[in-house]
Amino acid sequence: MNPFSKSKMMIEFSTAVTDSVDQTGVKSREFAERIKELTRCEASVTLCLDGNLGAGKTTFTTGFCSGWGIAPEEISSPTFSLQNIYKAELDGQPIIINHFDFYRLNDEDELFEIGFEETVQQPGIHIVEWSNRFPQCLPKQRIELFLTALGENRRKITCRASSEHYRKYLV
Repeated sequence: MNPFSKSKMMIEFSTAVTDSVDQTGVKSREFAERIKELTRCEASVTLCLDGNLGAGKTTFTTGFCSGWGIAPEEISSPTFSLQNIYKAELDGQPIIINHFDFYRLNDEDELFEIGFEETVQQPGIHIVEWSNRFPQCLPKQRIELFLTALGENRRKITCRASSEHYRKYLV
């Protein structure tokens, strides 16, 4: 069975507006707590982050990872490395957070070269910035976050889930 989908009906479940980088960090740490609950029953969770340049995808990821106990200074955009790997814990057990950035990729073959398909099928959390560049390569089960800049520091964050199962952990 192919775990990837060219199109998937997404269920919108929340929208938040933040007025500062600090508020965005608070929201992303709160989101991390909800994802911990989902991770307790799903071995692999994919989070897709999209939005224009400067919308706050890496800022959101930094807050999210800090909610998993990773120091903010350890988080960076994988724009040039394409993938960063962070180590966290859940209930005393190690968990990997893979952080991908599709911005500089030109085609699906490059995803194959970096082992994206295999990685997102492994246990862990998989954060994908600029996921909308290759939606056909994403797992069917996923959570999408779209960040919109409403001003210098004001952001709108819209979250959608691929299924009711995912949604019930995030409401």
